[in-house]
Amino acid sequence: MNAIQPARPPLRSVEMNRGSRQNLRPAKISASERWRRTYLALGIETTVKLGINLAVAGISISALTQLIPYYLSGREKLGQLEAEVERTENHVREKRTQFSYYFDPQQAKSIMQQESNLTDPTQKRVVFVKPQTASSGE
Repeated sequence: MNAIQPARPPLRSVEMNRGSRQNLRPAKISASERWRRTYLALGIETTVKLGINLAVAGISISALTQLIPYYLSGREKLGQLEAEVERTENHVREKRTQFSYYFDPQQAKSIMQQESNLTDPTQKRVVFVKPQTASSGE
C-alpha cells in the first residue's frame, strides 16, 4: 500500500474525429522521462515531509523553552511549601505534647502549683540560707 507507484501519464482530453482513431491512444512517454518524473515526485514529497518535520521540531523546542521557567518556579514554590509544612508539623507536635501535659489529670495538682505559686497545705516549705562567715571582730 505504501510502495512507490509508477507515475501515470496525465489524462488528455480526447476530441472525437470521425475518421481518426489516432487520438484515442495515449501519448507514449519514454522510460527515462517516466523515471525522471518519478524521482522528481519522490524528491518533492521527501522535501515537504522534511520541512514539515523540521517545523514541528522547531515548535516543540520553542514550547519547551517557554515551559522551563514555569517548571523551575513551580519547583521553588514546592520547596517553600514543603519547608512550611515541616515547620507546621513541628509546631503541631509541640502543641500536642503541651496539651497532653496540661490536661493530664495526674499532674493537675503540680501544674496548678507551678502556675499560681501556691503550695499544697500538706507540704512544708524549705528555705535555703547562705551560711554566715566568721566576722573579723573575734
